[in-house]
Amino acid sequence: MIVELGQKFQRMPGISVVMQKSPADPNRRDRALSQYTMQDIDLKELYSSSQKLLLELQKDPLLIDVNTDLDLSTPSVNIEIDRKRAAALGITVNQIEVALGAAFGGQDAAPIYTSADQYWVVLEIRLAGFMLQPRAPNPLTTATLVPLCSFFRSCTRGTQPLSVDHLGQLAAVTLSFNLPPGVALGDAVNEIEKVKQDIGIPASVQTSFRGTAKAFQDSMKGMVFLLIGGILMSMSCWACSMRVSSIR
Repeated sequence: MIVELGQKFQRMPGISVVMQKSPADPNRRDRALSQYTMQDIDLKELYSSSQKLLLELQKDPLLIDVNTDLDLSTPSVNIEIDRKRAAALGITVNQIEVALGAAFGGQDAAPIYTSADQYWVVLEIRLAGFMLQPRAPNPLTTATLVPLCSFFRSCTRGTQPLSVDHLGQLAAVTLSFNLPPGVALGDAVNEIEKVKQDIGIPASVQTSFRGTAKAFQDSMKGMVFLLIGGILMSMSCWACSMRVSSIR
């Protein structure tokens, strides 16, 4: 039913729907049965590599419902501070960061107490016309207040993730996927590794499988030891039979 409904939703333009069963663990956010996790120290390299691999896997016929937990649609403003100019006017970087934090995120100033409850006063500022007071006297200028915007070397708009997921010590991006009917999990695992090599994912990006794909890999590792044990047992039985035959 999930596969049938998923195919119908894919025909609808403008929406992206992922069908899934109710997870046994409510704390898990995985949106498919198998996961492929990518990790890197460099966030830009990690995000670009995961997006490139996501686009290729979504076109692969051996996989369906390919999605990612990375959301780069959150608006952001990148401000480059002219530190030398700020230091020359006696303004610290901490003052600028506090002012920007109050402008974009708000800041708790003081509580108002009542007989039944308390309420926090939230400080919000407007960047246009906001002035900062130098921490130390500056012999180069006699101004007591300095405009905040005078320290901005550049101001650009962009996007960034609302949160950065981690697996262990490194930042991580997880790609989730399901299998279409008739496709073996082993073929899908090999296909993902092949696509990764074909598009040239950097060696610094660490990858690993999770979910059912991880369980499959672990079972295959155990299968190797079982095969070796079976071969050794067969050889020992053959050696014993040859010894008995020679005695007779």
